[in-house]
Amino acid sequence: MEPLRTFTLTWVPLIIEEYKRKGGPSEEDFARAKTYAQEFGEKGEALLFKIKGETGRMASLWLDGVAILSFVPGGVTIFGHHFETRKEQ
Repeated sequence: MEPLRTFTLTWVPLIIEEYKRKGGPSEEDFARAKTYAQEFGEKGEALLFKIKGETGRMASLWLDGVAILSFVPGGVTIFGHHFETRKEQ
């Protein structure tokens, strides 16, 4: 689990910055992120075990989802780290 934790704590802040530069996640971004739960349920093991053709894709969805959740009121805590970002007005 440590590699996923390190990966998450390293990349999520960078993705959050990308969203902040464009004014925060759009309604389309939030709608897209809602579909990630089913993807994780079906193929989430690719985050823990290298699965050709799936691990990179699932990692991208994971990072994007955590970054988007940081903009939800109250944010999100993952691996003991709290991500909470306020959408700039």
